[in-house]
Amino acid sequence: MTRFNFVGVVGFNAIDSKMPPIRTGKTKKGANYKTLNMYLTLPNKNRVNMELFGMESDTIKTKDTEGNDVEFDWANRTDEEIVKSVAFYRKNVLSLGDDQRFEFVTPLDMIDKIWSMADQLRGKVVTATGTVERSYYKGEYKDRFKLQNVYIAAEDAKQSFKTTLEFFWNKEGIDTNSYAEEKRIYFDGYTLEYDSDLKENRYMPRQVILDLSKIDWENPKHAAIAKFNLSTMGLSYENGKLKVTLGKGYYSNRLICSYSNGAKEVEFDESQLTDFQKMQIELGLATVDDFRPRNGIRGEFVTEYKLVKFDSTGDYSEGTVKLDMSDDDFEELIYVPAVSEGTLEEETTKEEVKNVEVDDDDDDLFD
Repeated sequence: MTRFNFVGVVGFNAIDSKMPPIRTGKTKKGANYKTLNMYLTLPNKNRVNMELFGMESDTIKTKDTEGNDVEFDWANRTDEEIVKSVAFYRKNVLSLGDDQRFEFVTPLDMIDKIWSMADQLRGKVVTATGTVERSYYKGEYKDRFKLQNVYIAAEDAKQSFKTTLEFFWNKEGIDTNSYAEEKRIYFDGYTLEYDSDLKENRYMPRQVILDLSKIDWENPKHAAIAKFNLSTMGLSYENGKLKVTLGKGYYSNRLICSYSNGAKEVEFDESQLTDFQKMQIELGLATVDDFRPRNGIRGEFVTEYKLVKFDSTGDYSEGTVKLDMSDDDFEELIYVPAVSEGTLEEETTKEEVKNVEVDDDDDDLFD
């Protein structure tokens, strides 16, 4: 499962937009439902949209704090003792500080509370956590960020979009062709995703980028960190050259990645000036900075995951793991899009979210 931990400024779309902040309706069986859409932005204009779906039901089936299956009537869902008895990872939490902490055992109640406090939330820096659901839709793979918890961020919190994903790849998926020019290495691999049609997990394609553009190879610390990351992903670096060292078969590791979703900022220089502007500079009447766009120049829109560091816990405490299965067995589990595509359906199943503490030291080298 891919999880996210985003820190950014809260925003909501206009009610009459293509993606309104709140949508209501009824299921085929007549149950009321709501979908909340909320977004976060970063200072660099990066933006991520998150959603939360909630639906009424006669009974609620969940887990208690001991991990046992429990169920209770919908009408009793706000009972204090029941809320306390439900496992934390099965709850939704909204915490705004100043004793404004709310815990819910249904997403629908979380939606109502967030929407009722939208004016208070808008413009605030928050930490939002949840899971990432990957699907194939209209000829491409897309990620949906399913919101679970929202907290007011600490004053010193660094605004960033981080995801933690279990990544599977082999040496054929390592592309170093762009390193000489871009200082980037592309890994075409997979994440294990739930296929709602097959009712089981399948490996879906996902690309991860190792960006070494900020590495100063003359700096011993920079070089050591870069070589560690390369080695962990199955490469070596000597005398300015990269070499793939990953063995045969498929491997996996749990990666902490930065998520980017927005237009790249383009460097502004004299080559982008008009002849009239250049003439003014030649005459000493102006400088390049006089013509620099106030909000910068935005280039092509990109969505990408860049490797920042590794979540070396549990199965990955010793680093990258070679899968104990043949290539054929792995590839039989790779998702194959159906010829006739269906539509994305609302997913109502809540899954466990394990928060990972991220140490931001040296993150900027790869972010």
